[in-house]
Order: sequence, then C-alpha cells, then structure tokens
Amino acid sequence: MGMEPEIVHGLYATYTNIKCRCTECKQAAAEYMRAYRKTSAGKSQARFHQVVANKRSQIAIQWVKNNHPQEWAKICEQALHGLDKRKNGDK
Repeated sequence: MGMEPEIVHGLYATYTNIKCRCTECKQAAAEYMRAYRKTSAGKSQARFHQVVANKRSQIAIQWVKNNHPQEWAKICEQALHGLDKRKNGDK
C-alpha cells in the first residue's frame, strides 16, 4: 500500500473527486459552476433542468388537485391572501 496523496484544497477537482466541503473547495466549485453556466453548454443544461423542474411541479400540482382537493383549495386561498396582502403593502 502506498502513501495517500496530499489533498490540495481550493480546487474544483478536490471538491468533486475527494468530496471535500471546506470553504476553499466550496468556493472553487461555485466559481467553476458560475463560469460553466456562462458557456453555451451550461446555458443549455440550465434550460433543460428548468424544464424538468417545471414539469415536475405541474405533475405535483395535478396530483394534489386530484387526490386532495380540500388541501388544494387551502393552498389557493393562502396564495390569494398573500397576493392581496402584497397588493395592499402589508407584510
């Protein structure tokens, strides 16, 4: 058995491969993803994930409407009440 390689923190590779979640590695991962999202591939992925999230939300809403209409009515009432409060400037 050989020696364990030294872990270098502050690298995206350390965040992904070693699964380090120290502040430096998290920052490196955030910077990498920020730059990736600016590329055409990153923008395409973001759109794809947004479409998937929207579809999942639609499916969940339909399920609640169909299986728990009373709860759906409560949710809608609370949402409308919240909109009314925002319209009137209440918090």
